[in-house]
This record gives sequence, C-alpha cells and structure tokens, in this order.
Amino acid sequence: MITSDNILPGILKRIGLLGLSALLKFIIQVAVVIFFSHSLSVEQYGDYQFIWMFVNFFSILSLFGLSNFMLSTRIEIVFVIIAKYKKVVIQLLILVNIGAILFLFFSKNGLDNVERILLILLLILQNISSLIDAIAVKNEQEKKLAKATFLYLILFSLAHIWFYFHQENFLLLLILLLTATLLKIFLLYNPTLPSWKSVSATSSQSSQWLFLGLNEVLAITVKWIDKWVLIFFLSSTQFAIYFNGSYEIPIFILAVSAIGNVALVEFSNKEKDTVVNAKLFYGKIALFMAIWVFPSFWFFQQFGSEFIEAMFGEKYLPSIPIFLVSIWVLPVRIIHSTAVLQSLGKSQIILKGSLLDLAVAIVLMIAFYQFWELKGVALAFVIATYLQVAYYLHHSSKLLGIKIIELLPTKKLLILFAVSALCIYGLSFLSVTHPALERLFVGILGTATLVLVFFLVLRFGKKKLSR
Repeated sequence: MITSDNILPGILKRIGLLGLSALLKFIIQVAVVIFFSHSLSVEQYGDYQFIWMFVNFFSILSLFGLSNFMLSTRIEIVFVIIAKYKKVVIQLLILVNIGAILFLFFSKNGLDNVERILLILLLILQNISSLIDAIAVKNEQEKKLAKATFLYLILFSLAHIWFYFHQENFLLLLILLLTATLLKIFLLYNPTLPSWKSVSATSSQSSQWLFLGLNEVLAITVKWIDKWVLIFFLSSTQFAIYFNGSYEIPIFILAVSAIGNVALVEFSNKEKDTVVNAKLFYGKIALFMAIWVFPSFWFFQQFGSEFIEAMFGEKYLPSIPIFLVSIWVLPVRIIHSTAVLQSLGKSQIILKGSLLDLAVAIVLMIAFYQFWELKGVALAFVIATYLQVAYYLHHSSKLLGIKIIELLPTKKLLILFAVSALCIYGLSFLSVTHPALERLFVGILGTATLVLVFFLVLRFGKKKLSR
C-alpha cells in the first residue's frame, strides 16, 4: 500500500535520472535554437525545423502509441498482441512510411533527394530508439538509459557544432545524427526478451493499445496542425515568426513526460488498491513541479521580450506577442493529466479528450484568427489545452472516488502561483530601467532564487511539521 511517506523517494530517484537526461537535452536544444536562429538564414532555419517536425510527427504516427502501451502493460502481453495482429501492424507501418515518403518528396523544403532518404532512415531509427527507451524504463534501467542518452547528446552536440561552422548542407548533419542514434540503440539493446508463448491477451488490452494509438495520433495532430496549416498560407518569414513565438519550452514537456513514464510503470506494477492511491502521487508531484514551473511562467510573462530577443535575435521580435499568449499553457504542465486514466485502462476517455482538444482548437483557431490573427491561433490552442486537462482531471477524480480539489493540493498551488506572480512582478518593476540583457540576467537569477526558496520551504517545512 502506498503511503505519503514512501511514495516520493523511490519515484523521485527514478525521475531524477530521467530528469537529468531531459535537462541536458533541453540545454542542448536551447543552445542549438539560439545559435541557429542567429546564424542561419530564415530559409535554412525553416528547413532545419522542418527536419524535426517531420521526424517527431511521423514517429508518433508510425509507433501508434506502442511505446506508451509498453509502459502501462506487461511486455509479454505487448508481444502477444503484436503477434496476433501482425498483418495489421505491418500494413499500418507500410502505409505510414509510404505517406511519410510521399510527403517528404512532394512538399516544399530545401532538402535534396539524398538528404530526404537519410531523413527517412533517421525516422526509422528514431522509432526503434523510442521502443528500446520504453523497455529500459519498464525494466527500471534508468541509470543505463541515462548513460546511453548522455553519450547520444555528446554526439548530437558535436554534429550541430560542425554544422554551425560549415552550414553547407544537411547531409553530414543527418549522417552524424544517424550514427548517434545507432550507437544509442546498440548500448541499450537487450537480446534477452521474456517468453510470451504461454501468455494470453484480453480484447480489452488490445483495444487499450488501439485507443492509446488513436489518442497519440490526435495529440500530435493537434500539436502541429497550426504549423502544417499555416505553412501553406504564410511566407517563410511569417511562418518562422509564428514558429518561434509558439515555441513551447521543451524542458517542461520533457519533465512531465519523464514523470508520466515512471508513474505508468509504478501504477502498472502494483495491485489495484495501490493504483487507487494515485492521488498521493498527483498531489506530491504537482507540488514538486509547481515550485519551478510557476516562477518560470511568470518569468516568461515579465521578461518574455528580453528572452525572445536573446534567444532568437532582433529579426524575431514580432514573435513576442505570440509567445506571451502561447506561454499560458505552462501552468497546466505541472501534472501528467492522463496517468491515472491510462493506468486504469481508460483509453476511451483519453481518446475522447483528444477529440475534444482537436475540435475546440480548430473551431477557435478559425474564429480567433479573424480578430487577432496569429495571436488568435495561439490563444485557441491554449484554451483547448485547458479544457482537455480539465476533462481528464474530472474523469480521473471520478474514478478515484474523490473531488478534483482533493486530487490536487489546490490551496498550496494557488498560493505558489500568487507568490510567484508578486515576486516576479516586483523583480520586473525594480529592473525596468536596466538594459535588456541586464534585465534578463536579473530575471533569471531572481527566478532561480525563488525556486530554491520554494524548494527549501517545501522540503524543510514538511520535516518541521512532521516532528
């Protein structure tokens, strides 16, 4: 039985290993974005972002929720279901990859045919890497995964450093990325797999994968639909401005993903009464995330102009209004809103939430664009995200037999949100006459200090109360 005293240490230790990898990945991604947005032409920068948009989008389509399904289900059962629906799986893979190839060769991008072929190979290796990562987390091999990821990130960094100084084409960059991904797969590959000959899968378990896959496809569609649509109507310069303005800081997504992955494994490995006590996980992790997400959110609200200018350069200053709207999605990044639903096999609810998200986003995007143009598009996706999270929390609390306000430490979260706002607003007011770079430095230093204070209060205040 999980208790409030023993749930956090073990989970946080595992999250810490994944979180360190996520932090390193975030730092490197930010460095790449900063240097490339300043040094590359708008067209080159657009082609570089196209590479990762392509890989990330079609990777989700071709995996169809398989990596997440592995985290919430026994590996043996996953193999049984794949063997049972082998023809369907193969047909899906062929269909998606043909679609990816057609899109890559017929869409407008600055890649030549050799680079396009290498990009297809990178997509395939990325999928294999994602599955092996999921198996490593499932087997509680976070330490091994962290080491492999660290080596991958070193090679990833070296590849981008080379491209930064040469900038001739994407050929060698893609070759180096392929090499780094292959090495990571080799380091994590485990030829010993559990036997599934005597294992059987229920129809509900098969349908869970179906719903998870549909949900992930819908989620990635919602995430990229604005960019896929706008790329046909906007010039390269306008699209780059919108892309940078709607840029969601990756560390928050990576942190929530790491927490969610560990949560799914923890819940799926326990008895049912343990899963019911998932409210303890939600409460503690939400508070843990809020102590740094809330100050960060207000930092971006108050120092967003300085952040955009320093990160992307003066040519992307028109991105600031879009960024200030898009960043309102941050406060709901303190929780993995589908963890309970997925662990209880309620994939139908998750799918309905994704459909709700997509429908609301499309309707509001069309309506708001008439009044606020690109800012309206960003606002549409923020509102859709809030409604989706509220929908998931409503059903999660209902399944756990509690109210939503009992699922999360609402009072403490509101206090953290308000105190963060007051402190960062005060910091902004005191530094308003300083030059942009000085203001940015003051903002970063002040926000980091506030996060540290929150952490110390949360940690030692709890110990004092428990005496």
